[in-house]
Amino acid sequence: MPGEAWQILATLGELYQKRSDEEQAQRAFVRAAEIVQSLAGKIEDEELWAGFLAAEPVRRVMSNESLTTRGRKNQAPWANFLPR
Repeated sequence: MPGEAWQILATLGELYQKRSDEEQAQRAFVRAAEIVQSLAGKIEDEELWAGFLAAEPVRRVMSNESLTTRGRKNQAPWANFLPR
C-alpha cells in the first residue's frame, strides 16, 4: 500500500497546514516524500521513472515548498531522485 500511503500522507500534510500545525504538516510531508523516494528507487525503466517523478501530485510532495517549516527551507530528503 505504499502507493496509497504517500498520497494519504500528502493530503494529511495539507490538512495540517490549513490548521496551521506546521510541525505535523512537516512530518506528514517528509514521510510522504520518503515513500515516494522508495517507490521511485524501484522503477527501473527510465521513462516510467521520469514520468512518475514528473506527475503533479509527486512534484507537490517533493517540492521544497511542501517541506517548509515556518518559511524556512529544509534539506530535501529526495534530492538524489531528481530526473537524471
